[in-house]
Amino acid sequence: MLRQHLASHPEARAQDLYKLVYQGTMGAEHAVPDPQAAERGLVRELDSVEPDAAEPLTEPCDPNGVLLRVNLRPFKARGGSAAALARAFVQTAEDFEPNPAVLAQLLEKLGSADLGNPAAEAELRAFRPMVLQLDYPALSHSDAYREAYHPAYRVVLARLVPGLGLAADPPAP
Repeated sequence: MLRQHLASHPEARAQDLYKLVYQGTMGAEHAVPDPQAAERGLVRELDSVEPDAAEPLTEPCDPNGVLLRVNLRPFKARGGSAAALARAFVQTAEDFEPNPAVLAQLLEKLGSADLGNPAAEAELRAFRPMVLQLDYPALSHSDAYREAYHPAYRVVLARLVPGLGLAADPPAP
């Protein structure tokens, strides 16, 4: 999964790879202050992005495909409902059981993983002690990642995506 992410996001830094692994093991509960605030924030963010049907609608957050990032630009291009996505986001935060032990194990394994990118591997090895010392915090994307990709998504359980009522193809302009 990380190899795929690096292939599609070559500007990703160790912080961004950590964030992906974090989301896949800890979910997004930290990002849900309350259901109404979650929907208001999503509506604001959807208003700020341009629809883009070419971007993938979802990206996996974990190797088993249990959690997905639902990208807002293609979501908007397919006529997605902010209320439906907000409900899925909140339900994910309520239903998904964070697993800090698995996060620690995965980060340990990543210390010797072959990601096909020696620079990213070295950066990740150097990054690991910092997140361990800080007790595995939730982090934002790196500046480089934000500048290159303008990430806009919500983490949801894959089983909830069919309930979002998205059009198979984006509406014609």
